Amino acid sequence: GESDDYNSQMLMLAGSIPFTIEKIGEFTLSGQAYVGENLGRVQAGCGQSVSFYNFGVNQKGEEILTSGGFVDLAYKLNDTWSFAIGYGFDNPQVKDGTVVSDNDGGVNGDFIDFNDRLYLDAFYKISSNFKLGVEYARLSTKYAQTGDAIANRFQFSAFYDF
Repeated sequence: GESDDYNSQMLMLAGSIPFTIEKIGEFTLSGQAYVGENLGRVQAGCGQSVSFYNFGVNQKGEEILTSGGFVDLAYKLNDTWSFAIGYGFDNPQVKDGTVVSDNDGGVNGDFIDFNDRLYLDAFYKISSNFKLGVEYARLSTKYAQTGDAIANRFQFSAFYDF
């Protein structure tokens, strides 16, 4: 089936709560939870949109149900330094023995069973509109056939607000 033959549906709850702990500093707790179908191009979805149970026999597949979310705790130490720690995951519900359509319409016999990310950030504010950041992230993906893949990533960034 063509990608236009399938629907995308999602329910999402998100929020953010700022709070202060006296003598420690300002915090913000943010989070998001979602559930939906055919979210490969919409929200997370691990790039998986549609699954086929009898590929080649039945060309009409099913939208993949997925759920996930994240939680993030940000801490503002002072006007110059801020930090964040967070965790997010995506949990597509794909039945064993299927092939999965990716976002580009290709099919693959291996598929993602679970995806998650743990990260730690530090930001240094140089001026009112320029900030530098560094992040460490541990990413893991569980594939149905090929097993687990784990990556450790360091990333540097620069932000300039106009």
